Amino acid sequence: MAKKVNKKPAKSESKSETKSGGKKELKKETTKVTTKVASKEASKLAKKETKEVAASKVEPQSDKNTSPKAEKPEKAAKVKKPKLTVEEKKANSDAKKAEKVAAQAAATNAEENRQWQEFKDKYDGEKVAQYSMKAAFQAQQAIQHKILGWGFILSNVNDRLEVLFESGKKILISNYQG
Repeated sequence: MAKKVNKKPAKSESKSETKSGGKKELKKETTKVTTKVASKEASKLAKKETKEVAASKVEPQSDKNTSPKAEKPEKAAKVKKPKLTVEEKKANSDAKKAEKVAAQAAATNAEENRQWQEFKDKYDGEKVAQYSMKAAFQAQQAIQHKILGWGFILSNVNDRLEVLFESGKKILISNYQG
């Protein structure tokens, strides 16, 4: 029923409408059409104004930059690091822990190797007992193990020997009765 009506209705249409007695309908239609047209034009103007305002913010204005002060360099854009997944975060933390443990082990091994060399130089000339699980040993004694080699007993607690070998500290059993 609604016809597409221009901004201004043609004179012939308005006369025909008035003759048929539809003055109220014509007024309503013209009001609707003019409001639609006005709102479209207003939105177009608003878009143009926002574009102009945005452009003026980006472009430096010559009035403000007339002072002889040095211009500040533009800040470099921050590079965002890619977000890691849960698995990647866990793998990273595990790798860091492994590196830390390896560093501690290397420091400990270096100290143990130095200490082993001191004991080897000091007690190597003495008689060395052959290690056996059934034999009893005391602390501060040198032993010879058939696989681990020369070692020095650091402590003996409840027949558990803490022995320093070239490869590191080991716990061996002594005085075994089985």
